[in-house]
Amino acid sequence: MEIRLLTEADAINFWNIRLRALREEPSAFSASYDEEISKPIEEITIRIREQWSLPENYIVGAFRNGILVGIVGFVREQRKKLKHKGNIWGMYVVPEAREKGIGKLLLNEVIRKSQNLEGLEQIALTVTSNNKSAKGLYENIGFRCYGVEKQALKIGPDYFDDEFMVLPIRNGVHAVPTPIA
Repeated sequence: MEIRLLTEADAINFWNIRLRALREEPSAFSASYDEEISKPIEEITIRIREQWSLPENYIVGAFRNGILVGIVGFVREQRKKLKHKGNIWGMYVVPEAREKGIGKLLLNEVIRKSQNLEGLEQIALTVTSNNKSAKGLYENIGFRCYGVEKQALKIGPDYFDDEFMVLPIRNGVHAVPTPIA
């Protein structure tokens, strides 16, 4: 298993897995397949090169036998009052590669890289409340829920709640927060 930052050379493989995620797991993402499918690969390549290949904004990929099987993005807030926070986005492991610890490897790489960012104090993410496996993974890593947005997503007639989770980072290590009652 190879875990590494994606480069513009990975753009097509990234975009294929991203579109697959949006198509197969629509309730797990705020972006929709129908909106994203029309984006040209050139736009994605430019984004990877200019926006997602920086020390504070990047995408990590998991490769099994040279094939991209998992992705996760990280973006650090840029405004002065928010710069102590970073966010995980777009976490996805293809179904045929799940239950093998790939998600944990991806998250651990984001945490490892994030600990080198001066002044970063916490990493946040959002997970759909009914996604038990993802929530379990995040909780196992040390993320804790700090709030719920009811009916955050609407897909057709169905609503989905989102849970907001956070992982405090202190002195180069992550500290498990006290659960909120």
